[in-house]
Amino acid sequence: MRAFLGLLPPPQVAQRVVAAARAALGAGLGRVYPAADLHLTLVFLGAIEPARAAALAAGLGGAFTDARPVRLRLGG
Repeated sequence: MRAFLGLLPPPQVAQRVVAAARAALGAGLGRVYPAADLHLTLVFLGAIEPARAAALAAGLGGAFTDARPVRLRLGG
């Protein structure tokens, strides 16, 4: 199993990113993923065993419940 740690944008932000990507790419120029599939990868862990993935999920699942929102700015 390939694993990573990432951030999920709020659904309304993901929808805006997808709309902007579609407008910028135009027809036939690249692939735009569905909003539900968008994430920002922080760390790619590579191939790990399912048991290890479950242990990571259990250990990290509540680690950020009290974290403040992250603000990102996109630019070109």
